[in-house]
Amino acid sequence: MRVSYGTTNLKRRRKADEDLIVVNSSDLDDCGLLRPTRFVVDPSQQVILRWNENNFMPWSGCTHPRRGSLPEDLQKEYAWLMTQHLRDRK
Repeated sequence: MRVSYGTTNLKRRRKADEDLIVVNSSDLDDCGLLRPTRFVVDPSQQVILRWNENNFMPWSGCTHPRRGSLPEDLQKEYAWLMTQHLRDRK
């Protein structure tokens, strides 16, 4: 599982072309987010973790660690941003 850092510090002007920023209310609901959130897409700032109980535990009162899912349009935006980061590293 690739894990990206998420923050409510949006920095929209500086990071809009680098990071995935979720602000639309229906997208926030789909993602299981309470507030607008920016996710760092740069692979050098992400970690790969095994999907297991040690790394991903449910929140208290929940039966599964998954809180939401990324809508298809944001999946495409993430993929495009990732290709830009990988291209720039060459």
